Amino acid sequence: PEFEYLGSSIVVIFKPGIQENIIKSYIELTDKEKKIVDYIKKHGKITSMDIQKMFKVSRAGANLFLKKLIKKDIVVKNGFSRSTYYLLKE
Repeated sequence: PEFEYLGSSIVVIFKPGIQENIIKSYIELTDKEKKIVDYIKKHGKITSMDIQKMFKVSRAGANLFLKKLIKKDIVVKNGFSRSTYYLLKE
């Protein structure tokens, strides 16, 4: 981003591209999806088990949240089986 100083204010300018897509995508997320994204930002990654505990849902329910975030191009899957975790897409 670019920063422009206007007296006592700072204006942040995002150039079209990745940042714009991330911001637009974040705005379009449900509250629960935003909570998942915020968790990943804070902890670096998330697992299906983390989501199960967070929302008191089954493994299938947690995986549905993750599939939607993958489809929206927000997160990527890493690992397989019991070692699977999810990161924010860069």
